Amino acid sequence: MLNRVQTCGYAKKVVAKGKGKGMLKEELKGPEVCKDAFRLTTHAVGVNIFKQGEDPKLKPPEEYPE
Repeated sequence: MLNRVQTCGYAKKVVAKGKGKGMLKEELKGPEVCKDAFRLTTHAVGVNIFKQGEDPKLKPPEEYPE
């Protein structure tokens, strides 16, 4: 009487009940886009990786090496 079929003991998939009515879904927001033409031409916008401080100012072309 040992002719029983063996089954795998894998974990069963969890079925989600409902859609979480009480929880609010957080929306992901992208980075703020600067549309100021003067600031885009005078500063390196987005280069400063630190949260404090401001973006570095662009120098005249004569000050950059070739």
